[in-house]
Amino acid sequence: MKELLFEHEGRLAEDLFEFSETIDTLVESEVSLQDFFGAVARCLNRVIQGSVFRLQLQALPDISPAAEGWSSLGEGEIILQISPPLPDLAARLVEQRLIHALKIILRNGPATTAVESDADRLRSLLGKSGSPAQRVDNLQRLGLAESRLLTVVAIAGDSGELRRAAALAQDLGGGQSPLLARVGDVLAVILREEPHQEVGVPKGLSVGLGEALPPERIHESWEGAKTALRFSQPSKSRRAPHRVIDAVVVDIAKVGCLRVLVDAVDHRNVRELDDVRAIHELAEKGPPDTLNVLEAVAATESIRQAAQLVHLHHNTVATRVDAAEGVLRFPLREIYGRTRLLIALTLYRLHGSSGARRLDGAPVHA
Repeated sequence: MKELLFEHEGRLAEDLFEFSETIDTLVESEVSLQDFFGAVARCLNRVIQGSVFRLQLQALPDISPAAEGWSSLGEGEIILQISPPLPDLAARLVEQRLIHALKIILRNGPATTAVESDADRLRSLLGKSGSPAQRVDNLQRLGLAESRLLTVVAIAGDSGELRRAAALAQDLGGGQSPLLARVGDVLAVILREEPHQEVGVPKGLSVGLGEALPPERIHESWEGAKTALRFSQPSKSRRAPHRVIDAVVVDIAKVGCLRVLVDAVDHRNVRELDDVRAIHELAEKGPPDTLNVLEAVAATESIRQAAQLVHLHHNTVATRVDAAEGVLRFPLREIYGRTRLLIALTLYRLHGSSGARRLDGAPVHA
């Protein structure tokens, strides 16, 4: 059985030279990723496996040594594991050589034939990557090419909600099992029919609905779903139907021209606008339901209607409005003032989202 490289400190220089010579030869020969993994496994006499830009690969040496744990190498798009593990110093040297070589092979070498998962294909379609022929092939392999229209749904929420998010995706699809893929930490769902919007959304989750578009425009529906998600708020109760004002399920078609506010938030510091700063002050210093009350005022035609919406006495809401007007410095009982309030609240919410919320509650730009 071939002796393991990097097992003896006195041979570190010789082993590194042997390993580097093997890597250089493989790169110069423009081998495929699979062949590269196999040759590295034989050279190190170790099992090597990992994820290289979402492609899952594994290779075994000619005679597999007894496994004694793993060395974990790399980060980001290249994650490698080697067993038996390498000594710490050798692991750092091997990591540098392997990652550099893998990037060269991916850039210059022949196309890999590693099998992509359905989730990989779906992420590729949503990201508008690949040639037109590759996109058509992905649509066909996923069984989406013959669909008349597709709707992409984005679901986000708090930590540990992925299982309930998948169940919610099935409810939105009317009981059908839709295609799913994690994009960042947002769950992307592909529906062939119109979403069933009257479903109960579990506490902590929120939903953005994209446009229903032909398969070749699936990435546009995804962009709409992500934008709609930014206007959404986490569900406070699974009880359906959810009120429009609660913004638990947001349809990009109903967002309309307000979606331009997303560009405003992304390209300037809206927090410095006087109206947005005033909303922030009210949210920080007012009662916990301050923003909900203000949203009800902006969405209705009178104080009494707003009070009914938030289940408070109209005198209580009137007192809240008086206090808010003192901070905002414009009237909320006039149509112009309520419109201005709605825009300020929307900018404040969008600034707080800084992109679609993730399934662990943090922002993510997908």
